[in-house]
Amino acid sequence: MNTLQNITEEVAAEGEGTTATVFLFTLITFLAVKLFLNHRGSKPLPPGPWGNYFPLFGYLPFLGGPQPPYVTLSQIADKYGRIFRIKLGNKTMVLISDPKLLRDVFKRDDVTDRPHNPLNDGLMDGYGISSAEGQLWKSQRQFAHMCLRDVGFLKSSAENKARFEANASRAIDALLQELSETNGKAVDLERMLSFTVANIFFTIVISKTFDQYDPELMKELDGIQDSFKIIESINLANFIPIFCYFPQFSRVIETVLGRREATRNFFRNIIQQHRETLDVNSPRDIIDAFLIRMDKDKEENVESYFSEIQLLSVLGDLFSAGTETTKTTLRWLFLAITRQPDIQKKVRQELDDVIGRNRLPVLNDRIHLPYMEAVIQETLRTSSIVAMGNPHCPVKDVTIDGYLVPKGAMVTGLLWKFHRDPNVWPYPDEFNPENFLNIDKVKASQFLMPFSIGRRICLGEDVARNEIFLIAASMLQKFNFEPEMSMDGTEVPLPTLDQTRGGFLRSPMSYKIRAIPRFHF
Repeated sequence: MNTLQNITEEVAAEGEGTTATVFLFTLITFLAVKLFLNHRGSKPLPPGPWGNYFPLFGYLPFLGGPQPPYVTLSQIADKYGRIFRIKLGNKTMVLISDPKLLRDVFKRDDVTDRPHNPLNDGLMDGYGISSAEGQLWKSQRQFAHMCLRDVGFLKSSAENKARFEANASRAIDALLQELSETNGKAVDLERMLSFTVANIFFTIVISKTFDQYDPELMKELDGIQDSFKIIESINLANFIPIFCYFPQFSRVIETVLGRREATRNFFRNIIQQHRETLDVNSPRDIIDAFLIRMDKDKEENVESYFSEIQLLSVLGDLFSAGTETTKTTLRWLFLAITRQPDIQKKVRQELDDVIGRNRLPVLNDRIHLPYMEAVIQETLRTSSIVAMGNPHCPVKDVTIDGYLVPKGAMVTGLLWKFHRDPNVWPYPDEFNPENFLNIDKVKASQFLMPFSIGRRICLGEDVARNEIFLIAASMLQKFNFEPEMSMDGTEVPLPTLDQTRGGFLRSPMSYKIRAIPRFHF
């Protein structure tokens, strides 16, 4: 406004205009400003860097440097405070760097939609749970949670827990046996962990287990892993949609769409098997429960959110989110403890003291293994595999922390910044389980949000935490993990905890370690 006032004064000083000219100029300026304020409301947009006004691209060119975008954005947060705005192509992103504010915002009913962009709309179709909105999202999330509780792992009955542990132990036994057969040679754990996590997942969700490295299952796991890796390479098209038509983008989109269809065909066969053996009085899993509800709605001729395409999408969501993230977290855990043998030694001592060597860990052991739990918590903190969380969108224009956030803007939290805040964690870049210990008990932290927070918090958090515990504790009970040795007898350097490979998830670089049996089993 000061600039506009200066211009008005200069016009009057020129002597070439009349009082009427100055009045007309001032009136037009006033009406333009008023129109803008009426359109935007009385509240300002969140502050942001000058790069937001870069033509066409907005701040995108400034996120392509040597450091990851979440690091750059965390640095911007240091300047602009707990809420700020960046412009990415034709999209507005509002970032929250204060955990309390994020909790408050993500609890709200009016900030629960997902972004609309070419990839989200084209690849996800708006079905499933992760990309669904409105009543569809509410009904499907509630249904999936109910199924996991009643016919799956989340049910607290002793019988259900024992059934899950029995199924999990079979998968873990196979993993331990495979590790013992490596005879101390260096191996990459990724494929082993991927299959083990997937087999446990399938016992929960579809009451099925697969033979060791079943070709069909491994094809699906490889496809999901590749999709997570390459999806980031076309993220630019989300912000500048015309790029979808460029060959280097369209080819990747076609690849991901093809893999999505392959996954749906994989589940179509499983659904058909369930249909042929369905007992409406005794549902075995989420597929049975979904089919029963779908048939009921059809019979009663009521509006329904239960359809085959929705079931396929829900299963795809649960499969991709429930396997790749858990496997990646375990890879970070074993990288960290192999780099720090003193931590590994403390874990093993605790396992020996509490469990001994004659049985595998079970879920009831968790509360008696605080150091093991602290290692898992610290892994979740330092890895931050979804460094910026999954963005939400307001369903209408909303006010957040006194600022206007327009409908359709992306709202997300800087989880990486929460997890590396030096004001919270004394040595934020170090792997230190003591961050989560209070004498001999695990302490929670409001700053730790690896599964996000609020109404769209990860549906499978409890499942993931228990899988990580059972797999990691069992492996550490049976083996010492040591670095790979080179031909000259020296240790091959391991990646650091800040070295990552590209992709949607923050994943560690590939590495090999040696599993040395601690005793005969």
